[in-house]
Amino acid sequence: MGEYEEACVQQLGSDGGQRRRATARTRTWALASSALAVLACLAIVAFAFVGVLGTGLAGNPVAPTTPGPQLAQGPDASGNVADVAGLSDEEGGEDPAVAWMEGDDAGGVAEAADIQISTSPDIVGEFESNVVLVQLAQDVPLADLNAALSQSGLVDNAQVTAEDAALGFARLQLAEGVEVPEAMNLLGNLGVVADVQPNYVYHLQADSTGAAADAAAAAVQAADTAAGMAPAALATGTSDAIAGCDGLTGQATTINDPRASSQWALDSIQAYEAWDLARAGEYVAVSNCDSTSGDGSPSSGSSAAAAAFKRVTVAILDNGCLASHEDLKNNIVATYNAVSGSSDVTPFNNHGTHVAGIVAAEANNETGVAGMSYNAGLLPIQVFSSATSASTDTIAKAYKYILSHAGEYNIRVVNMSIGITVKGSSMSDVTLGTGDKLLVSSVNDAYAKGILTTCSSGNEASKMSGAYLNYPSDWLDNALAVISLRNTTPPRRDTSSNYNMEGQTTKDIAAPGASILSTTKASASSYDTMSGTSMAAPCVAGVAALVFAANPYLNAQEASDILTSSAVDLGESGWDEVYGNGEVNALAAVKAALGTYSAAEQAVDAGGQGEAGSSGSSGSGGQTGGGDAGSGTSPEKKSLAGAAITLNKTSYVYTGVAHKPTVSVSLGGKRLTRGIDYRVGYVSNVNAGTAKVLVKGVGCYQGTLTKTFAIARANIAGTSGSAKARVASIAKQAYTGKALKPQPTVKLGSKKLVRGTDYTLSYKNNVKAGTATVVVKGKGNYTGTVSAKFKIVAPTVKYRAHVQNIGWQAAVKDGARAGTVGRGLRLEALKVNLASKPVTGSVKYRARVQGGGWLAWVKDGARAGTVGRGLPLEAVRIKLTGKMAASYDVYYRMRVQKFGWMGWAKNGARAGTAGYAYRMEAIQVKLVPKAGKAPASAADKPAFRTRS
Repeated sequence: MGEYEEACVQQLGSDGGQRRRATARTRTWALASSALAVLACLAIVAFAFVGVLGTGLAGNPVAPTTPGPQLAQGPDASGNVADVAGLSDEEGGEDPAVAWMEGDDAGGVAEAADIQISTSPDIVGEFESNVVLVQLAQDVPLADLNAALSQSGLVDNAQVTAEDAALGFARLQLAEGVEVPEAMNLLGNLGVVADVQPNYVYHLQADSTGAAADAAAAAVQAADTAAGMAPAALATGTSDAIAGCDGLTGQATTINDPRASSQWALDSIQAYEAWDLARAGEYVAVSNCDSTSGDGSPSSGSSAAAAAFKRVTVAILDNGCLASHEDLKNNIVATYNAVSGSSDVTPFNNHGTHVAGIVAAEANNETGVAGMSYNAGLLPIQVFSSATSASTDTIAKAYKYILSHAGEYNIRVVNMSIGITVKGSSMSDVTLGTGDKLLVSSVNDAYAKGILTTCSSGNEASKMSGAYLNYPSDWLDNALAVISLRNTTPPRRDTSSNYNMEGQTTKDIAAPGASILSTTKASASSYDTMSGTSMAAPCVAGVAALVFAANPYLNAQEASDILTSSAVDLGESGWDEVYGNGEVNALAAVKAALGTYSAAEQAVDAGGQGEAGSSGSSGSGGQTGGGDAGSGTSPEKKSLAGAAITLNKTSYVYTGVAHKPTVSVSLGGKRLTRGIDYRVGYVSNVNAGTAKVLVKGVGCYQGTLTKTFAIARANIAGTSGSAKARVASIAKQAYTGKALKPQPTVKLGSKKLVRGTDYTLSYKNNVKAGTATVVVKGKGNYTGTVSAKFKIVAPTVKYRAHVQNIGWQAAVKDGARAGTVGRGLRLEALKVNLASKPVTGSVKYRARVQGGGWLAWVKDGARAGTVGRGLPLEAVRIKLTGKMAASYDVYYRMRVQKFGWMGWAKNGARAGTAGYAYRMEAIQVKLVPKAGKAPASAADKPAFRTRS
């Protein structure tokens, strides 16, 4: 950004908020108060009308509409563009993997069964009962995974499908009696999944609706008036024409939506002024080097006249949307139900429809209201299985859908007005080791592809007596958490809105959220007010769409930085806990975006305009502009050939973040200006290897030059200045007689490494009981090795016998004989116990006494049989319970008068005799791992004999 443009943006940030609220003030507070009373009455009538209508007016989902002109897909977080078309130069087009940047661096449908919710001291937030989510390991075949899950006894009819594999995770129903924390630990130790977590449950974050919202706002406004803060006057729906300081000519935006005058947010964030410069639903191109028409759009005689950008689309993750609403239907590009996999997004209540309207209710259509984005595309996604609850699995599926359709619909923004309250007095009080890693990774994956997420911050501040922790907004580094504002001059935090706790910096920005008028589901022509951070977040999402429309080459980080740095300060100077970076300002944000994307470049990119007098090249929309040399010709451009490129740094170490060395370019002894004379792109600048800087001439320069720099592999052993990778503690492993291969979590700093991609595992001494070692070896972007120890534990079965004339003998174990041989002495009682158990469980057993039949089951060292009554044991049954039963078999055999040693019985089967009146003289008991080799029994030696 040049000094002049930069000064203008700074001026806007300092006084723009006060200037804009001084314009178009045509309504008095007295008139607004009278109107408020009328609206309250109408709201009561409307509420009754909605009750009569019921569900019959819920619309059917719509098919995707024709998306309009095509847009080159935006860059990812590394600055790499997946598909940039229509950018022509003398070399015949650009590398499609280049990222180019400029400037300096309530009622509803019949409700489904709600999710059964649980809580635990060991888990952050609420989660679905009896369900876990497993992230699948890439190197474990489905057949092996399903076999391991089935044998574990932890899940109910486990069957991970190919569809699950495509998603990368699976939802598993736990077996009866298995709790979520226990399952997470045990399934993680099986070594067949990458991670295990709860299926977290989230709720809507609207504070109030309709008459309740208006009443709450009225009460707050009364208090504000008493404190000397009058409500802001409402906008007229028309902005003054402005000439931007970057040479952009305003278009005097006028909209004819009849209820726009009741949308205080449009004026508060300077939406009208921003629409003069950018609209998410159309391309607005200007130029100060190439020829344009007087209105700032590409001239009709140039190839730039073929507008080549697809509208920006915002995905709405919510509880459905009335897709047939008169003010939404033309902006909806598609619908998706992440719960059922269908396109049916029939809403449970008003929330999702209201949120969608805030983002992109159709503007200038002589109907209803206008969304903040000026006609961004809408992608409503149903993530709620009931009116009250969404869960991690459906949200993750929604993000998978978004990523698979991002290019098709040009999805650049996601809004999630959901959350849960987290107990804790500070961030450090909450352990997130069992947090919603699947949701976080979903948001991060979208962020890496250039898609920015906005989140609500919660509305419980008045109930919680201040700020509190809210999940997921407080733990999403790659999303914007939004605070709600009420309608005052200047705007102030809505009393119920959450904000930052002392020392907390996770809530980023504020936006209008109280008494927001938008679309609702009551009918295809219904509108109502709602309040809450649920309404503030989509306001920011709409402005984000404008930013991406102004500069489609921005990645998510750059767009986020523009939104926060251009916000209007409301509290203490700079960032503060109550307002974050301040109120989002659409005009300042769009100007900042345009300041990093030159006007000349917009015209060139729109239609691929070539050199003076040459015919136009095909734009990304497949249209070809004319070669008319009239007003569409360009001044002669200078070649960059021979220019010197200097990088401030030529070697880096892999961090997972795009490396972008500072670039300076000189030609003929003159230092060129970035964003005016050239723009910079990066290729392969994330992963280890050789990266490239591409410098492309723009404005009055042409040609492309290349400079390389190196990215070294990060050493997980902590050498060469890198941090050392940490291997998570490995739980004790149950001895099985086979090689054990637990899959520990490996982190480098705060980043979780991916097995098979970032490292491989090997093992030492991992068969026999004792201490084993797992060796982690870097792979791909990593090098070096680290190791960790783990214990292999073999359980022991101990038992002792009470023998005639001897009493209780000393305990023996693991197949040794208890009792006597050749002495004619009977066994009268038995005690059995387990030691060194690697997993939970017990041993249960019962005895058959001569003349008394089978006695009751006892366990864990209790006596089975009699003492002092002269009654011999005839038979026994022994079995394991819990996870011991899932991991081991128990074998046992008896030595019986006249028969000698009988065959081996196992797992609760009978061993001994019945009806013979023969004494039992000795017993042996063994534990064998599941699928291990059983003790041999002679064919003529059954374990149990009976005679009637």
